[in-house]
Order: sequence, then C-alpha cells, then structure tokens
Amino acid sequence: MLHEGCEIEDGYRRPGNDLINGNNNIKNSAEECCEDCRNTDRCVAWTLTPKNRCWLKHTIGEKRAQSGYKTGTITPTQPPPPTEAPPPPPKTEPPPTEAPPPPPKTEPPPTEAPPQPPPKTESPAVATMIPTLPPCEFPSGLHNVAQGRPTAQSSDKSKKDSGSENAVDGDFNTDANSGSCSWTNKEYQPWWTVDLGETYDIYEVVITNRQDCCPFRLKNAEIRVGDSETFEDNPPCGMMILGRMVKENPVHVRCGCETPMRGRYVSIQLIDRTQMLTLCEVEVMVT
Repeated sequence: MLHEGCEIEDGYRRPGNDLINGNNNIKNSAEECCEDCRNTDRCVAWTLTPKNRCWLKHTIGEKRAQSGYKTGTITPTQPPPPTEAPPPPPKTEPPPTEAPPPPPKTEPPPTEAPPQPPPKTESPAVATMIPTLPPCEFPSGLHNVAQGRPTAQSSDKSKKDSGSENAVDGDFNTDANSGSCSWTNKEYQPWWTVDLGETYDIYEVVITNRQDCCPFRLKNAEIRVGDSETFEDNPPCGMMILGRMVKENPVHVRCGCETPMRGRYVSIQLIDRTQMLTLCEVEVMVT
C-alpha cells in the first residue's frame, strides 16, 4: 500500500537500527507512524507493532515476516531541477608587481640533541580478537518456530515479570522492566531453554538483547541444539557470544549455512560467569 511519501507493508517488521524507541512513541495507524518518520531527521524506515508502538529506523534493515506488524520505508521527494546561473563577469588580471627579494637566511647555531630514552620493555596489551566468518547464504523461506512454545529457565528474578515464556511471546520490546523479557537471578551459569515440539533443520538463532541497560550481560552466552532434554548433552550451535557481538541488536548466531543443525531443544547458557541472563526475544529460524 502506498501512502503519500511512504510505502506500507502489512505483516512485516524490521528489527534493529532503532532511531526512536517505540515504547514511548504511540501512533494510532501506520499512516501516522509513516508521517512521524517523514518529519524526523535521519528516519528512513519504521515499524508499527500490534500495540501501536511506532519504532523509527535510521537504516533500512532486513525485513522479516511477523503477523500483526506493519513496516514501511520513506519515498524520497524529487528536488526541483536546478536553474542555470548567469555566467560570471570576466576577470581582470591586476598588473604584475615585482616581489621584494627574500631576506637572507641565517642559520641557527647547532644545538646538542637530548639523549634518547631507553627502550620500553613492557609487553604490549593483547586485544581479544573476535573471529570473522565468511558470508552465509541461507535458503529462502526461513521462519521462526519458537514463538509460543514451552520454555524453562534456571530461576525467575524476584519481584519482576520475568518468566521464561516472555522470550517467545512475539513482543520485541527491549526494556526488561516492561514485562516482555525473560530474566533470571544473578547466579553461576544461568540458562534458558525452549522445546520446539519436534525436530527441525535449524540454520540460525536470533536473540533480541535488552537495550535499556547492561547488554554486556549476554557475554559468554552459548547456544546448544539437539534432541536431548538435558541440554548439556546437545552440541553447540555456532560461536559463543563474545566482545562486540553483545552490542549488536538483534544478535545473530548461525548454526549452519548449507548444512543446518537438527534438533528439538534449543538452550542458551552463560558459560563460566555469575550473572543474570535476560532475553527479550528468541527466534529459531528453520526451513
């Protein structure tokens, strides 16, 4: 559907690349959300949730199918054709003037160079290197099978709406205090798991991390996929979440490109850390 200056698509969303947080930006229609984006500097795309939360985007990111959501991009307006400027008047060159001779150079007296400091023997700090992976071509038609499935976690944070089911409720709100994220107590190696109900070919797991605070808490998260209810017996999916990966939102962990991993149970656990585990949404992408 085409609104003035904006293309609207029903049943899709664009995660990440947030310019304006939708939790505080309520709009009654896709047209209002589009108009808000057109009037906001650097806004090029938007997503309207089923709860009328209008998320403005600074980049046109990946589009994903999601029931009840609407998204769109801003159609740039064409500028008027430039008007031809009149030709500049001809330049008149001033008559050349003879430059005065340069003053004679005087050489400064030589000065003795200061002694060089001794070489440093301290070892340089070694930065943590995050391995980069070659581009991955996934098959077309990947979709999420985790939404609404049974879940469990090592503990529920007290005095919070923090149940494990919040991570598969279809709400991508990144404020952990809004009741849309799972949240454990601070403990050693906390974990979360979902039962997909049957075995699938799993290509990728996508985690929407909290953004209101502390995204670094997802560091050392390990994902496992397999058919064992005891998730420690299942093999790891992709790389552990390290370094700059925790700043990405959402975080993409691929289990395989041409060869996916097969499994019914997907788990996420913080390895060798005493910390809280917070997951605002977990998507398991299968064919």
